[in-house]
Amino acid sequence: MLVQADTVPAWSCDTISMIDYMNKYVDDKNLKKIENGMIMIGILILPDGKTCCYTFGNLTQIELNAEKIKEVINKMPNWKPAIQNGQKVTFLKNELFKIRNGRFVLN
Repeated sequence: MLVQADTVPAWSCDTISMIDYMNKYVDDKNLKKIENGMIMIGILILPDGKTCCYTFGNLTQIELNAEKIKEVINKMPNWKPAIQNGQKVTFLKNELFKIRNGRFVLN
C-alpha cells in the first residue's frame, strides 16, 4: 500500500549524485545513447531504503531497453526512506530524467 509521507524519501549517497550515478551506469551497461529527450521513472523506495523500478516511460524517439534501465534503478544505492507518523513507509517517487547530448542532466 502506498501512503502520503510527512517526510519524502531523499537520495542519500555521499559519494555520487543521482545524475552521475545514472550516467555511470548508462556507460557501464553500454545503453543506447539518446541525444536529447526525457524518461519518466516511477521509483518505489522501500522502508529499508532499497529501490525498485515500478514504472518506466520512454519520452524519447529511440527504443530503449527497459529491462536495463530497470536494472540500473533496482541497483541504486539506498535512499533515506519516507516517514509517515514516525514510521518508515514505502513511497512511489516519480522522477523525470532529462537527457541532453547523450547525458543525463539536472532538471
